[in-house]
Amino acid sequence: MYRVDPATADILETVDNNQEGGVASSVKIEGLAWDAQNNRLIAFDDNNNLYVDQTLENGNNSSLGSISGLTDVEALEFTRPMNIPGLYRNLATVTVPGAFDRDASHYRNPGPAPAQTITIEAEDYLTTQSPWTLQSDAGASGGQYLEVAPGSGDHYDAVPDGMEVTYAFTVDETGTYRVLGQVHGPDTSSNSFYVSIDGGAWIEFHFDSSVGWIVAEITDGPELTQVTFDLASGQHTMRVRAREDGATVDKWTLTNDPLA
Repeated sequence: MYRVDPATADILETVDNNQEGGVASSVKIEGLAWDAQNNRLIAFDDNNNLYVDQTLENGNNSSLGSISGLTDVEALEFTRPMNIPGLYRNLATVTVPGAFDRDASHYRNPGPAPAQTITIEAEDYLTTQSPWTLQSDAGASGGQYLEVAPGSGDHYDAVPDGMEVTYAFTVDETGTYRVLGQVHGPDTSSNSFYVSIDGGAWIEFHFDSSVGWIVAEITDGPELTQVTFDLASGQHTMRVRAREDGATVDKWTLTNDPLA
């Protein structure tokens, strides 16, 4: 029995009928599409096609072996274990009537896809306005950070016009994301920003004052109400506006890992 080990969790088993090579006379699969050259996941296929890098019995390795949507494929022979990373979706049962009917192979659900984490250095902004200033610090990630200039004033009653820094970022996996900042507030009058993603409501991000950099999850208001963002795959924009002067940020992290 050959085993295909995805990047995470479970396996695909192909019954080998007690013969070297893993011959199965008939296989049915509902699944994904794969690149035969490097086993890289291409995309979900609307026709439920699964493409697998294979070595045919005649040694012709250049052909693309396909197991098409619920269509029998005759004499498909796997002569070596295949490394198929990914497999992030429940798939239909794979039956092998030509081998052991009582022990038909199947795809198992490997659990959720690995978490995506996106890091944005504070200095990698798209646009910036006064009173944000770029500062250097050997202890900061990337050696730089952004500061709301001391003495530029506080904005407790309303989100100010302008006074904004913007970031563009790309999400590969649709999901629910949390945002964390590596931040520093030298005192309790210099430890908050306003934050908005994709034009959404402004969030009043408070964090503890500290001697050095800390990592704080974006919450809303002094009550620290939990905030998450439902983000589709693709391009997004994050805006940060000044609330208290003297507040600084070193980098932002977005993650769909609830435990990060």
